[in-house]
Amino acid sequence: MGRYGNVMLVAGETALSFAAQQGEVVRLYLTNTANTRVFNVALPGARMKLVGGDSGRYEHESFVDEVLLAPSERAVVDVEFDRAGDATLEHVTPE
Repeated sequence: MGRYGNVMLVAGETALSFAAQQGEVVRLYLTNTANTRVFNVALPGARMKLVGGDSGRYEHESFVDEVLLAPSERAVVDVEFDRAGDATLEHVTPE
């Protein structure tokens, strides 16, 4: 937590988990509530399609590997879990 902390909260939880069926598409509403930190969110092992943001739905949806969120920025992402197993929401850093 904090400006350069290493704890990311999802729905107020440090270890949130949910189940999805193989082939299921789940819509995630991502919001960066940090006041100075930028997050680069990825979900390795799943396909992500960026479908909307602060201004509403995008005219041209696109598949992405990661979503860069500035402070107070929002993104709407459809995630397809096409493989069985665990998928971990990650903050991808340059290191």
